Amino acid sequence: MISEKLVRVTSASKRVLFARDGGRIEFAPGMKRLQFLRFAFEGTRENELFLTNSVSQNVDHFRPVSDWFREHLRLGGPAIGITHRISHDNQLKGRVSHLLRQFNTGIEDLNSTEIPLESVPMLGEVRSDIIATLREDHWVTISGPTGQLFSITRDDVRLRAAKLVANHRNADGTAITFDIVMESAGSRHLIELLPFLVELSDPKQGTICVIDELGRSLHPALTRELVEAFLERCNEHGRSQLIFTTHDIHLMDQLLLRRDEMWVTERLSSGGTRLYSFNEFKGLRADTDLRRAYINGQLGGVPHFGFTSMAQQDDSLPVTP
Repeated sequence: MISEKLVRVTSASKRVLFARDGGRIEFAPGMKRLQFLRFAFEGTRENELFLTNSVSQNVDHFRPVSDWFREHLRLGGPAIGITHRISHDNQLKGRVSHLLRQFNTGIEDLNSTEIPLESVPMLGEVRSDIIATLREDHWVTISGPTGQLFSITRDDVRLRAAKLVANHRNADGTAITFDIVMESAGSRHLIELLPFLVELSDPKQGTICVIDELGRSLHPALTRELVEAFLERCNEHGRSQLIFTTHDIHLMDQLLLRRDEMWVTERLSSGGTRLYSFNEFKGLRADTDLRRAYINGQLGGVPHFGFTSMAQQDDSLPVTP
């Protein structure tokens, strides 16, 4: 851990509650139970957040912050827990299945099916650790080498395993079930996204969801539809927020997003990266075509290549006039 800092920000001031730099930490003057806080820090591993460790040691000073991260922040990625949630939450299962039909994926229903524990691909030590430590009513997710998602739960004293499957209909209307790995990359990515977007649709949750490559393997029209569906539910009473990265320039549209909501990264010659908003550019009007301006290099963020031809990198490649 290089550094860690917790700052309380109010409308009138900022106060650093603690600032950690390597093996040293400083607490705000007048902090209660200061000696106990220092003791808790002494027991914090180098690769561990002091915020996390302090709460695990029953330090209540920072518990509201830790609770916020646990209850409101969602990091998008592989659909961790979706196999378990689909089999235990009928409302989520129904909403995700409905959206998969609405988006014309060909999937009629998403489901989980129980399988023998022995068929879950796990290293021996992982299997032994799960058997020894998994508590009743708890679950773990195992990602298989081909992208399959497995859920392992303990029910009473028995371990149960399940995998995610998708139900389709043949041309004659009969049902047919596919392993999730048989779905397209776009459908699998959509299945990863939908539980997060369902949660974002509830304004009372106040969820903040961070997703890397929102439009990966998706048609640009579908990616835009997902963003529009989220924005339509936003209002002054909700605190939900969607933060995502994308290479889909079709979303550079002022009819969809404000300029201060669109940020671009640009690699610097020093090797670092600069992050800036389109709102920093003077002279951009509400009717400016941001996509054209971006492609033309007027807004930065466009890669610069150090060669003019792939063939020049290897003299063995055939070059034709």
